[in-house]
Amino acid sequence: MAPSKEEKVAASSKAEMLSEFSIDLVTNAKLHRTFLQSLHQHKISWDNLVLQNEDFSFAVSMHRYTQLWLPMIYNANTQEMLACKKQTPLVPPSDVAWLWHCHRLAPYDYMRYIKSQEKERKLSIEDAAFVPFSFQHYDSNTGAIDVCNSDEEVCRETRRLWERLYPKERFFLNDESSSSLVSVTDVDKSLTPADCQNECVLLNGFDLYGSTLRQATFLWQVSSPAFEDNDFLQDAVVNYFRFLSLKKHCADTVGKERFIIVPTYQIDLMWHTHMLADCNGTAYRQDCRRILGKTLDHDDSLNDRSEGSDLNRAFDATKKLWLEVYGVEYFVRGGMYRGEPPAGYYRSDWKAAEASILCNHHHSDVVGNAHLVDKAGASSTSPPSESTSVESRPRWITPGETSSTGKPGFIPMKEKSTTRGVNNNEQMKEYIFGDGPAGVGYYHMHTKEAYGLAITRFEKRIKDRECFLCASLIILPCLLFGICVYFELKDLKASLEVFRNQLNAPAPLDALPAEGVGAESKKKKSADAYWAAAACGAALYNHDCGGGTCGGADGGGACGGAACGGGGCGGG
Repeated sequence: MAPSKEEKVAASSKAEMLSEFSIDLVTNAKLHRTFLQSLHQHKISWDNLVLQNEDFSFAVSMHRYTQLWLPMIYNANTQEMLACKKQTPLVPPSDVAWLWHCHRLAPYDYMRYIKSQEKERKLSIEDAAFVPFSFQHYDSNTGAIDVCNSDEEVCRETRRLWERLYPKERFFLNDESSSSLVSVTDVDKSLTPADCQNECVLLNGFDLYGSTLRQATFLWQVSSPAFEDNDFLQDAVVNYFRFLSLKKHCADTVGKERFIIVPTYQIDLMWHTHMLADCNGTAYRQDCRRILGKTLDHDDSLNDRSEGSDLNRAFDATKKLWLEVYGVEYFVRGGMYRGEPPAGYYRSDWKAAEASILCNHHHSDVVGNAHLVDKAGASSTSPPSESTSVESRPRWITPGETSSTGKPGFIPMKEKSTTRGVNNNEQMKEYIFGDGPAGVGYYHMHTKEAYGLAITRFEKRIKDRECFLCASLIILPCLLFGICVYFELKDLKASLEVFRNQLNAPAPLDALPAEGVGAESKKKKSADAYWAAAACGAALYNHDCGGGTCGGADGGGACGGAACGGGGCGGG
């Protein structure tokens, strides 16, 4: 039977949306899934790169990725590179491929890191020859080399170039037979797991280790039977185009510039594929700018799916807006959240085909969030600050670095004043005073050390106020004040949750929503308000702390004498 007029119009519209992208997303999405499945089979994405491994494999891989692979793939300035490379595409070893993959899923952070290394390592931001979704892996049991999405000759050329540039470095991390060997002690003889977590994983403020943990389960979410269907993947491209257009609609709508949208996993596969299809995400940036006028940033750090969480509220808001704009429900069978992976997922012999119907028909086998299966979206979001320039966006820094605004990560305390009533270490905006790895002093709000101090302060204040609340319920005259303390506790706990969640995020907070995500009329609480509250362990009320007055939620004042909540704003 001949197609109806409506079907012809729909087919024409679909073809137009598919042609909006400069690369074949369907073909690349298939390569993408093969890439993830192969890494999973070799335990690279979920077992080999564990931070606390005795062999420090993650630290070694970070060294290989940042100091060997990236200079090798980008640096085409030396005669030696030009002689060896000959514009041959390069295929990374498996451990490096996984880190590179996760790093490029944060396009702003990735490009900021590359730019920061331009002078130091002479990295060029131009796209190098690149085989998308490819890697090569050495099997230490058989001695064979497994090649994913490339050919053996290209892989051999990559290994030859590596050996010529880095004769003392083995190409495969697990190749014990290689005569070229640099151990972790050669990378840093004093390296410890804590050092790795605090220093090595931060690339210009981006927490790459945290990203690898979050991305380890992405394969599970895109392994339903639907992802094997070509029509489903074409529909995914269409919905991805609508997703980008929806973001533009938000930007063009008054009051919704900071609206966070959340994709389904059907859309998320195409979003990831688009970002990763070339070396620097050039096609992604150009397509985004043409479709919505700017590059859409990507954030995978919102993982809390509890009722009322930021991620769930953002997804509900996206569903509502999708229905308003497109007139259809924001749902695709086989392309929604599948729950958390079962134990069997974390095995090298797990295969997507064997477990593909698990979530759709046996929710009891899902480890967590079974009630959200087929009802929730992905954990990827479009952060509300992607319009900010790469250089000015906040980033994690170490105490020895400077912030994006040029402020030091750590300022040592001044000598205590001997004059009564004089505080030489008064409260400083954007800093929290306390004892940390760099010593006693001020830690900038873009350091993880400051977050640790803030969390400790809030925990102590919550414990103190809970004790007071219990006492007020016993002593009747204090009952009314106890009610006030009850609501104060809610604010303290909400602020504590903000700091705990943000500590694991790719970047520090800048401005946070007090209630809701993407809500046009909700009052926003600035980062300054949170930090002023954390500085003395006092939130939303004035608190006397040992001889000085601690400013309330909007800052001001200084803590004299003893530390407020342990550590204080100033050291007296």
